[in-house]
Amino acid sequence: MDKDKLQFCIEPIHVMDGREIRRFIQDLELELPCRPSLVIFDTMARCMVGGDENSSRDMGQFVEGLEQVRKSTGAAVLIVHHTGKNGTTERGSTALRAAADVMLSLQVRHGTIRLEVDKVKDAPATAPALYLRLKQHGNSCVVTLTDGHTGRLGDLTKQQRRALETLARLSDACTASEWQAQSSIPESSFYRVIRQLQDMGYVAPNGEGKGYVLTNDGRSALTLT
Repeated sequence: MDKDKLQFCIEPIHVMDGREIRRFIQDLELELPCRPSLVIFDTMARCMVGGDENSSRDMGQFVEGLEQVRKSTGAAVLIVHHTGKNGTTERGSTALRAAADVMLSLQVRHGTIRLEVDKVKDAPATAPALYLRLKQHGNSCVVTLTDGHTGRLGDLTKQQRRALETLARLSDACTASEWQAQSSIPESSFYRVIRQLQDMGYVAPNGEGKGYVLTNDGRSALTLT
């Protein structure tokens, strides 16, 4: 991409403010040498000032502001948003997911960036995950493709391996206490091991707040080490 065509607005755009979004569209038309191909709002929280992420009404108003930008410019509109405490799903109302054509999930583990398709409208999200790293380039950095398992597999401790092997044998509905009992790892160490495995991306909460499941990366760790 020609870097001269990359333009930045360092102040957040208040997308829920109709007058401000119309002014932003006018600025795009007047200031840019050509119509944009992609408009990125980073982050959603900074561009949703005064709105409630958990309110479907406010989220709908926010989405409508984005739609005005898309229709007026013909550009794709990308929103950078954060996950909740579980680290797996986006914060706030599901109205955002319902309105999105595509959702991409980005996670960083041990310096490796995992980018995968989380949703594609009217199609299955079957694209393989990409693994990326930041490589220093002068005073900045560039994104490069890498092997998703580089520097991550082969370094399991005995307790980490035992915990993963035990979870692989158990039902997804098992509780943490059941997992600990079956693994025979002392309780004083077990929950520390869980935190380590979560940081490595090998286990994740089962979504019901009662237990954990083995992730695809966790299965790979058992298979390839």
